[in-house]
This record gives sequence, structure tokens and C-alpha cells, in this order.
Amino acid sequence: MNINLDKEITRGRQAQDILDSEIYKGAYESISEGLYSAWVNTLPEEKERREECWRTLKLLGTLERELGQHMVTGKMASEQKESNEKGFRLFE
Repeated sequence: MNINLDKEITRGRQAQDILDSEIYKGAYESISEGLYSAWVNTLPEEKERREECWRTLKLLGTLERELGQHMVTGKMASEQKESNEKGFRLFE
């Protein structure tokens, strides 16, 4: 069981590192702002372009939530491993 916990802990730390990195934050902000600007500045007849920008913005948010979920799962796995080492199981 510790192998799976260790894997989740590692993945959680990696996700945290990504979310905390300046390059990720800068890229996320730049892409997000660019897409929002493109979306807002479409002409009325550019429906497909607006929808493409909106879908991409939603996908960007999904990526960040997914990384956040890996981070939370890693923290929970770390707590579980710590409890296991103390002889107490939080989850079976």
C-alpha cells in the first residue's frame, strides 16, 4: 500500500511544484488573458471563433483544477502514510 501512497505523494508534490512555478503562472496568465481578449474582441459574425476561445479558456481552468486535485490527493496520501507509520489507519 505504501507504494501507491508514495506514488500519490510524488504526484502531489509535482503538481504543487508546477502550480507554484513562476513559468507556469506566467504562461497561464498570458494564455488566459490572450484568450479572453480574443474572445471579447470578436466580431458578431465570428461565432465559431468566440466558441473556440471560450472552450479553450474552460480547458485551461480544467487543467488547473486537475493539478490542484493531484496536489490535494498527494497531501491526503502523505497524511495516510504518516498515520500508517504510527499504526493508525485513516482510510482502508
